[in-house]
Amino acid sequence: MNHNIENTLANFESVKEITPDFQATTDFMPFKYGDKFFIIPIKLLNIRRHNYIRPQEFPTLKEAGVKIIVHSGTEARAIEHIDDYVWCNENDAWLPKNDTVILSSKFYHHVRTNGSVEVVYASKQTTTVDYFGHIILIDDAHDVYNFHTPVHKDTFHMEYSHYLGKYIHTEDVCYPADMDDDPMPTEECHYDGNDWYYDESNLNKNLIVDYHACEDPMIYLSDNGSKSPLAKYTVGFEVEKTEIDGLCEIGEEYEPQPLFAGWETDSSCGVEGITNVYSLEKLETFAQHARESWYLDEPCNSKCGGHINISDTTNKVRYWHVKSWSGLWMSMFRKRLNNDYAGANKKICPYEAKSGQRYQVVREKQLGNGDTLYELRIPSRVTSREQIVNRFKFSQAWVTCLDDYVNEELDYMQASYDDLHVGTPNWAYHPTADSTEVARKTEQMLKGISKPIYKRIRHLIELSKEPLLNSYGSETPRLAQIIQYAYCFQHYVEKPRYYHDDVTRNINSYI
Repeated sequence: MNHNIENTLANFESVKEITPDFQATTDFMPFKYGDKFFIIPIKLLNIRRHNYIRPQEFPTLKEAGVKIIVHSGTEARAIEHIDDYVWCNENDAWLPKNDTVILSSKFYHHVRTNGSVEVVYASKQTTTVDYFGHIILIDDAHDVYNFHTPVHKDTFHMEYSHYLGKYIHTEDVCYPADMDDDPMPTEECHYDGNDWYYDESNLNKNLIVDYHACEDPMIYLSDNGSKSPLAKYTVGFEVEKTEIDGLCEIGEEYEPQPLFAGWETDSSCGVEGITNVYSLEKLETFAQHARESWYLDEPCNSKCGGHINISDTTNKVRYWHVKSWSGLWMSMFRKRLNNDYAGANKKICPYEAKSGQRYQVVREKQLGNGDTLYELRIPSRVTSREQIVNRFKFSQAWVTCLDDYVNEELDYMQASYDDLHVGTPNWAYHPTADSTEVARKTEQMLKGISKPIYKRIRHLIELSKEPLLNSYGSETPRLAQIIQYAYCFQHYVEKPRYYHDDVTRNINSYI
């Protein structure tokens, strides 16, 4: 330091420690020399900003009442304007502004009593940028699970995992019994209905769990190289029961059975069994698993449903394809159309499928791998092992028609049938008076239904012969009535929303 200046500064009487509250005024010009700060009355000096003060000017400073402010800091080679320095409270020092950054207002800015906001600076060497782009102090940065950069400690509630050496968002945390309750991310742990476990081998997997907490199902796909159209499609069932072997509460242990991935509680019925997923080519495997799963015979009531989930592994099927083959499903389970859990979007409108209500006749969902799944919510409760196998066979027939339609293989449009009464197969009824009357009415009704609808539904009925006869028999008019309604419902879903005629009036009580 220049001795002339040093000696002059030593004679100044008013010396005090600078504080963060120090403010320059229009009457005084603050300057810094080395590690000392002082104020020069503007009225006595004609000095522009950044001009150096020559040593010979200092003797006049004492007469002007200059206050010397002693402060430790970076030594300067010349006198600098204090506006080029900022007070860094977090560093407890005055630092050159170019060496600092403004901390995020979300965490650090202070509001003065007059309502103005005080900007807070800190050294660049003590700060970092967090995951959300906030400039924060390194001391306040936490490494958080699933975040590739640090997060400020006050961004959200988090807990520290000693095992991971990171913090975890409390919304994603669990306390595994096999980790001495050290917090862990739920996505890396497993729940068995009672406790969380980090090591999957510690799980008791045969416990009823909370709704939608079932383990992922096993998937039984077709053999590689299969050319069957059915090999491209998978099916899974949701089997609702009032109880299984007297069990219906979370944490109760059930007998493992090959058809089911697990059981979970269901508020509308009691419990719900989630089956494994099967290629629609795997009838023998499915039937064998069904025969060995006697929970299918357990009690259920009218509140229980039997949703069927079908997925196309080639991802070609679209909602409007499904709409075009929906009539027979709606006919078989028409009473469910008045059910709050399955009756929305009766027109099977593609525009409502994604944005409409959850409880639709057919619901479109996206799987984690990007494939689309179609949840047929309209099927009623599963009452037996034989019945679910029959539904698998019907799903095979339906998907075969759907696949032809998607790939524009329309040979069925040229097919002919020897029906005694057009539209109703001869195998579908005995020629009793009641059955014949239903078949005659169907034939008359088809005059008001388009040829493509007739051809589609008649083709589906023919392919579904076995499951239809297994379900309804032909001794009564019941199957003939199912067939008649199938044409009516398909006509209904393909007509404009407010269109009504004799065909749709036939199903008024259901739509």
